[in-house]
Amino acid sequence: MDCAQNKKIAFYLLLAEAVAVLFFLLSTGRFEVRITNDSAAYLHFFPAASSIPDFFKIIFSNYRTFGYPLFLKLIGFWNPDYAALPVIQYALYAGAVLFFYGSLTAFGFGPWTAWGMSAPLLAGRLALKYSAQIMSDSPALALAILCFAWALRTALKPEKIFLWAALGLTLFFCVQIRPVIVFLALFIPLLIVLLRRLQPREDGGFVKTRGHMQVLGPACLAYLGPLLLFCLFRFMLTGERGITSYAGINAAGLSAALVQPETLPKLPPDLAPLALAVLEERSQLSLAGIQGPRVRWKEHERWVSGYNDLLWDAGVKPAERLFGAQAGGARHNLLNERLWAFFQALVYARPLVYAQLYFLSCQRFMMQTLYTHLGLQASLALWFFSLFFAGFFLKNKKGVWTDAQIQSFFSKQAVLGMLSLPFYILQLLLVLMIQIPQGRYYTAAEVFLPGFFLALAILPWEEFGAGEKAKQHA
Repeated sequence: MDCAQNKKIAFYLLLAEAVAVLFFLLSTGRFEVRITNDSAAYLHFFPAASSIPDFFKIIFSNYRTFGYPLFLKLIGFWNPDYAALPVIQYALYAGAVLFFYGSLTAFGFGPWTAWGMSAPLLAGRLALKYSAQIMSDSPALALAILCFAWALRTALKPEKIFLWAALGLTLFFCVQIRPVIVFLALFIPLLIVLLRRLQPREDGGFVKTRGHMQVLGPACLAYLGPLLLFCLFRFMLTGERGITSYAGINAAGLSAALVQPETLPKLPPDLAPLALAVLEERSQLSLAGIQGPRVRWKEHERWVSGYNDLLWDAGVKPAERLFGAQAGGARHNLLNERLWAFFQALVYARPLVYAQLYFLSCQRFMMQTLYTHLGLQASLALWFFSLFFAGFFLKNKKGVWTDAQIQSFFSKQAVLGMLSLPFYILQLLLVLMIQIPQGRYYTAAEVFLPGFFLALAILPWEEFGAGEKAKQHA
């Protein structure tokens, strides 16, 4: 069976999987649209304004970015009750995965390795859990997958302006739907350079191409440029920096845990009243802060379990009373600015304690990923199984692979890693700077990992089969 037939079979298997998952979710009632605590902020995002400048000023002052509300508004024009939203969100997600599969095969991966990388995405925890919710997670992940797909194609044909534009537009809206994915704007240019260094040849080998650094400048311009222009426009319109104003409020739970009476002299005078208010509220609610110079696992566990109370009751509410502001409401940006300054001052006052909390959160994040993800556990087991038998089998087949095929094998492993591991690691490092390791965050970060290990398990056998055929035809 030739490669073209295998590509068709693998593609139709992916399509059948997507249809089967969709049918399962519909038949079991799991695709009934679900409202969450965050849904109202998206559904009622667009204001009534007297003029166009006022309209944009209100939008860009909102703590939510406009991407997902715009997506909901477009759907709401013909489906006002959003009953079709779960199907639309999963269809968008499945379409992105199928396009990702096509990009992998176009880049030079065998159809079954590409299938192994793509198949776990269609039945991933995030797709099954969040597609039915009015939340930004599912469409944001769909666009992130599309970003990687476009990056593979752009690295192959950097002379195609359409590919640069498609990737830039996809990345811009991905960040506007879920701002935490802004790290892709920094990573994608580097990814394209690395992919250019591993560009495939007609004989199946991957070689380092000359001129790969020439794409770094255009990549940064294409992918960072639109976001920087947006931030500049937002600053000129509202006086607010960044993509959105919510980091200070997100960090309030960490701030409420870090503040202690002995830290008060180390804080700026204008933040001392806030620290006193947080301490008083925390004592009245019998919530525990982080005490002492060393953070132990049990203390970290207590902080994680009581995080929501620390965040809202001991962190945000005292600041609301003190500054006459409201999270997501009147003077939101002032509240966010003050809470962010408070967080920075506390980190400066207790750097070692903050570093320990960060390290323990990273440790818990990785443990939760591994212990709670059956698909990841299964793909890891298959990978180790494949490593053992592939090594044992190929030991007796010396001389089967050419130098080009050996280079191709290790290069493809590197490409699979670049498409999977940074997405997990960068989200882990970024989110945990101001958050706890909640399920929603590690579920979003881990999506590529099962496919990565499954593809690694398939890769040596598919590459070995190509080597056997090449030797037979020689």
